[in-house]
Amino acid sequence: MKLKIGDRVIYISGEYKAEENNPLVDTEYFCKGTITDYDEDRNMICPYRVDWDNGNVNSYREEDLQLVDVKLTKEKLNNIILNNINNNLI
Repeated sequence: MKLKIGDRVIYISGEYKAEENNPLVDTEYFCKGTITDYDEDRNMICPYRVDWDNGNVNSYREEDLQLVDVKLTKEKLNNIILNNINNNLI
């Protein structure tokens, strides 16, 4: 799985101490976040930057995160609509 900028994620690995900037599932700190950057050159260990809904920001490895919602880009949405039109579903 390759996470992308705009994807909504949760922190699941517990590799880092659960706190406000590591809002681990099933803890008092839990919240969702949005991937806002991917830069393997800057930080090969933790290339995914996540802006958490609680206002904190941190970087993670892919295995630390779980996708909860994929960002629908305009192109993806247009493709869905065109496919539905072509299949007479709309």
